Amino acid sequence: MSIYETISGLWASKHVRVFTEEEVTDGTWLKLFDHGRGFCLRLEKNGKVEESDLFEPDIKPSSGTWRIEGDGFNERSKLIIRLEDRWEDTVTASDPGNLFWGMEHDEETGDETKCRVVHVPFFRFTV
Repeated sequence: MSIYETISGLWASKHVRVFTEEEVTDGTWLKLFDHGRGFCLRLEKNGKVEESDLFEPDIKPSSGTWRIEGDGFNERSKLIIRLEDRWEDTVTASDPGNLFWGMEHDEETGDETKCRVVHVPFFRFTV
């Protein structure tokens, strides 16, 4: 067994979560706030993202980009979603599962709002 396989096995045994492109582009992401707003996000393999309001479908969807940061070794893996050059969402990888904590930063006002983010693999919502 190589040193890489040994380290990888030890690291995996600690349940460290690292986001992958395959994972984040499969299915739909739901972003839910305590104040009652909710959004549906679809991440594409080309780095583009579209966000639709879950409860007000007549509102024009927002668009933007996404990227993965952090390698799981030196820092925790994070999914960064940038929308309309104003909002930046950070979703932190946690233990295995599909429920995550996120933080939305509004660059125009400086506000930061905590949210719950749910990944629904294998299913594409249309809003």
